[in-house]
Amino acid sequence: MDLKYYVRKIWYKGIYLIATIVYLVCLNKLNHMLLMQNFESSFKLLSYDNNIALKYFAVGVILFVIGCILLYQEGKKFMRGLEDFAEVIIGMATIIVVLILVILIIVFINNPILRAILVTISIILGAIETAAK
Repeated sequence: MDLKYYVRKIWYKGIYLIATIVYLVCLNKLNHMLLMQNFESSFKLLSYDNNIALKYFAVGVILFVIGCILLYQEGKKFMRGLEDFAEVIIGMATIIVVLILVILIIVFINNPILRAILVTISIILGAIETAAK
């Protein structure tokens, strides 16, 4: 087994793993901080601390999309067939880890940031619909 060969094949997955874990830890801290505040509206939450919630949401969307791309790539590799047992293990581990990270991104961004964004979008769409009538 050529370790350098496999490291060259999965280095970007390692970077994604580390970046996503750091993001999730920071997002968890932000969520706790946001939940401790008593915002009177979703707009206040989203504009808090120079729109930090929107920035975290944007990074979450980017990491989610990258995770989905990685899952798609690994699925394609499995459909074509993998060369050896080590690639099968690496592929399975990648799918499991990335799937867990993608699910965690959804769970962590859901409360309270995504809720505030959805409420804000609903209010804006309602105002547009009302103004159009």
